[in-house]
Amino acid sequence: MFERPKKQRRAYPVILWSALLVLALFGGCGKKPPAAVFPDTTPTTALLADSQLHQFATHLKAMPEDQRAAAVQQFLLEHPVSPITEGNRLAGILWYGKAQTVFINGDLQRAWTRPEPLDAIACGESTLFYCLRQAPPDARLDYLLNVDGQNTTDPRNPRVTPSGFGPHSEIIMPAFQPNPARRFRDDIAHGTLATLSFTNRIAPRLPRTLKVYEPAAYDGSTRLPTLYVYDGLEALDYMAYTNVLDNLIAEGKIRPVLVVFVSMLPEDGQLIPDKLTTLANIVCDEIVPVIDGDYPTLHDSSNRAIAGISIWGHLALMTALSHPEVFLLAAGQSSTVTDSLLKVLRQATGNAQARPPFRFYLDVGNYDLVAGGIDGLPFLQANQRLRAELEQCGVPCQFQAVNDGHQWANWRERTDALLRYFFPPATNPAAPSEAPGPPR
Repeated sequence: MFERPKKQRRAYPVILWSALLVLALFGGCGKKPPAAVFPDTTPTTALLADSQLHQFATHLKAMPEDQRAAAVQQFLLEHPVSPITEGNRLAGILWYGKAQTVFINGDLQRAWTRPEPLDAIACGESTLFYCLRQAPPDARLDYLLNVDGQNTTDPRNPRVTPSGFGPHSEIIMPAFQPNPARRFRDDIAHGTLATLSFTNRIAPRLPRTLKVYEPAAYDGSTRLPTLYVYDGLEALDYMAYTNVLDNLIAEGKIRPVLVVFVSMLPEDGQLIPDKLTTLANIVCDEIVPVIDGDYPTLHDSSNRAIAGISIWGHLALMTALSHPEVFLLAAGQSSTVTDSLLKVLRQATGNAQARPPFRFYLDVGNYDLVAGGIDGLPFLQANQRLRAELEQCGVPCQFQAVNDGHQWANWRERTDALLRYFFPPATNPAAPSEAPGPPR
């Protein structure tokens, strides 16, 4: 049942980032996981030889301790912002003050699994803590510092990114370019976002908030394709979906599309891992029919997509594979990959002559989670295996691995990629796709 509340109120349920801790339930119980393939972050001798920070630290160590503080303060005046990027592959992190220990943890520390102590140089009453790590020229990565046991963003780094665990500091390597599609533009028309409250017949029987994006200046003369987004309220907050939609539609890079952002509830965690099909059934059997009845949408599954990140990427792919009559398009970003997902894929595509015309989109980080995928594989290798299975099963798939981690600030850079893949401009915009939808 849907209703439009008299007073719109944004509810922020406990987001299911704790689901990441449950992902081990999916992967290879009793099996020894293979060695994780992870980029080497240790700087080479050649990189260090050209590093001003490395040279400064070497020089500082050779100075009398009572002369170091002045040298550090001068260096910090010349380098006021962290990270200090040198060349196109080195990033240096600094912390200066009174502390016993400073650790760094983040995407470069084997996806947050191996905190590293910063090197310490005593400078009288204060200490300079520093480290140098290498990363690809186009990398964008998250990290936090831990100062005497307290996690904190880097006070010298103005770049802060969102995450399900709170704000993170950000490493931007020289060749990384933020996606301009995320920027808000005041020179174009903007779509509307309605808030709906939904109570399903299937357990869990709790109200669920939906947000529905409708393109700017839509006149109802043709029906719209649709995209459903799991963990939708977080996606709205962290992935700049409305900006990207407004920009791509205004620039003619995608067709106008209706987007339904589906909230997740704390109780949804009870469905992991064995009962996620309950959520898929709620969307397919209850939410989609009501949206199709209330909005002027295209009703064929080839014009209906579903997307999600992490465990909800797994659910998006499972939803399409188990309900091809509802969804033929599915996107997973840093998706959890399980035996059950591959089993459903093979079942759905086993009959080559009756194979549904699926189209999938996948992206994953080269610095993504190191465990939790199928057979204990890191997420990168698990998603590469999924891509190979899709190709073997004859399912077209756009796939990309990027120099980033398991972060909203990664996934938001590719919001436009999945939209452009699923909803390219119509070859003949004047030709109506279907009859106009029902009156609103």
